[in-house]
Amino acid sequence: MRKIFLSFILVLALKGYGQTYTLNLHVYVTKGVASVNSNVGGNIYTFSNTNNYGSQDYPNLTTVKGNSFTFNLSTNTGACSQNLSVTKSLLELLRDNFTLQSCPTGSGYAGNFYPNSFVPNGITINNRNSTAEVCSGEQLELDANSTNIFPNEVYHWQYSLDNKTYWYDVPATKNNSPSTKFSINDFLGDNIHNYFDKVIYFRLGYGQSKQFTTPLGITFRPCTPIITNIIYENPKCQGDPISKLDIVFERKLDNTKEEKLASIFICDVNDNSKIFMQINDPVSYPDDTKMYIYTTFQSLETGHYYKIRYQAQITDPDDSSKTIMRGIMDSPATLNFLYTDPAKMEFKITNQTQPSCFGGNDGAIEIQILSGQSPFHFYKDDVELTGASQPTLNTGKYYITGLQEKTYNIMVTDSKNCIDKTAND
Repeated sequence: MRKIFLSFILVLALKGYGQTYTLNLHVYVTKGVASVNSNVGGNIYTFSNTNNYGSQDYPNLTTVKGNSFTFNLSTNTGACSQNLSVTKSLLELLRDNFTLQSCPTGSGYAGNFYPNSFVPNGITINNRNSTAEVCSGEQLELDANSTNIFPNEVYHWQYSLDNKTYWYDVPATKNNSPSTKFSINDFLGDNIHNYFDKVIYFRLGYGQSKQFTTPLGITFRPCTPIITNIIYENPKCQGDPISKLDIVFERKLDNTKEEKLASIFICDVNDNSKIFMQINDPVSYPDDTKMYIYTTFQSLETGHYYKIRYQAQITDPDDSSKTIMRGIMDSPATLNFLYTDPAKMEFKITNQTQPSCFGGNDGAIEIQILSGQSPFHFYKDDVELTGASQPTLNTGKYYITGLQEKTYNIMVTDSKNCIDKTAND
């Protein structure tokens, strides 16, 4: 006779909670086994399978309590005798899957079992703001409600972006608490534009199969016009401000709600604290172009990538003297722009030759270009040297010739008409 004894023995930790869980066991036994017994929270359950091979589920054993759990499986088939034991903490039982298997046979094992599910009882979740929507950049506040007091490990928040097919953990700093508060932007990052006007689901649970609550669907809205293009031009000369910055939106502002841009500014992609060209007064843009055009510029940090951050506002429909701030938005990552300060236009006079005789005109000035963007233009006393008077280039230096004895004002510009701002002597 083959005998298998399966026991689930509860070991209480010192710290207690008003908590109960629903346990669903999956048990497999071979033909001829009289019974498999389980001790769940002090109650004895008998799992009979005397006539057939196969498996049975024993659901909803709701008297399970505690913080630590020990499972024992003893098997004696005559040819095999095994005593197995494993202890799982509450967190391990909530989070992990495991199986006890005893006495291997040609086709498997004489007996085994595993928990199908282990679920905290009586928990529901809700959006504290009592809405089914949340705006970009807005704080979403979720609460778990229960008549029981559970340890924090139970309150493990997850979200799904693909209609509950795959579940991700909410970031650790916002997790394992009955209440959590975060912006969806924080964990979608540059991908937020892919999920506007779509439902994102939230639940308590672990992994893909450990679900503790019914999923809660929240529709993610932009709540502000979306940027579709950025027309940007770097400065022409080193140290100059940006040449051009036009921002194109996908729709016009909603005049029926008196919608405006409450603020708009340039933000360093790698450091959100670095803010430039900030407009804090509400502004609008034309309906036809749907373009906001910057008219005041400044320099940025060369070699850095930048994005546009902005927020919309509407008039409170219940009180026209008040405004309601709407979604906080970043321009799409594909529109990030690189600020490049052009090469400095710089030259120096390396030599000068005096006329060979009094009143002569065979003097010369030797000029070396240190940096800048060719072709270069040369000026003598504010008059550009062209044609026959244009400097000659020899061994990397330029020569202005045919000069009489006097003091000259020499200026050099590059292809973008930039000057040497230090050449003042």
